[in-house]
Amino acid sequence: MIRALVLALLLLATPALAKPPRLTLFIAVDALGTDLLLRSRPQLRSGLAQLIDRGAFYPDVRYQQAQVATAPGHTILSTGAYPWRTGVVGNRILNRSTGKE
Repeated sequence: MIRALVLALLLLATPALAKPPRLTLFIAVDALGTDLLLRSRPQLRSGLAQLIDRGAFYPDVRYQQAQVATAPGHTILSTGAYPWRTGVVGNRILNRSTGKE
């Protein structure tokens, strides 16, 4: 019983001890649906095939976003934070000091 408890505690603590990755690569291809990518998978030999096979691949990601725009959507996918948190609310950049795009 004690061994099982120690093992459980070690398993729970392991993610906290892990080092974060030095580099994270995030690729988003607009208008490339998962269905098309997976249908094309047999023809892929390297590049995307390697990323699909060895990377984190989420074929059915969904996130809540009222207005669909590229910049906020990619920011949500890459950071996990919504626009109210990141400040990326649209595709256009506003200079706060001048008020101009």
